[in-house]
Amino acid sequence: MADRRRTVVAPDPESFAAELVDTMVRGGGVVVRSGRLHAAAEYTPVTPGSMRVPFPRAWPSQASAGSHCP
Repeated sequence: MADRRRTVVAPDPESFAAELVDTMVRGGGVVVRSGRLHAAAEYTPVTPGSMRVPFPRAWPSQASAGSHCP
């Protein structure tokens, strides 16, 4: 049986980066200002309090929390 898989040839890194940036600029995801890329979305900083959450390893397990899954 003949091998009918398609071979994908990756472009060189420079071509890939140029195409990616062009696509992001055309799509409105980034803008170019003074020769530099900037995110097009507004930046909203997070409050310091929102960063004071426990890491997942510190979360109680379901068994020790006393919760039951239906």
